Amino acid sequence: MLALPCLAGARPRLGCAISKKVGGAVVRNRIRRWVREVFRARQQQLPPVDLVVVAKPEAAALSALVNLEAELGPAFEQVAARAMGGQRRRGKPERKK
Repeated sequence: MLALPCLAGARPRLGCAISKKVGGAVVRNRIRRWVREVFRARQQQLPPVDLVVVAKPEAAALSALVNLEAELGPAFEQVAARAMGGQRRRGKPERKK
């Protein structure tokens, strides 16, 4: 999951990146619907951030919305805490010039 401060508007926004490696169109759309539902349920607790959820091929093995919520719920909470606390996201260290 990627998160950046929201530049437009004052509410959190969601984007989904689900490749064909995850499965067929039916599977990808099901995962996309489930991700949007988990986001919708937690949207009020999130600060204004742009979130991009990148689904891995293992996401196709999830059998229910409850399983996805157990996976994504803590990630959304972590993003909210990081955005409110001002901590930098993990990744490559910033280059010094």
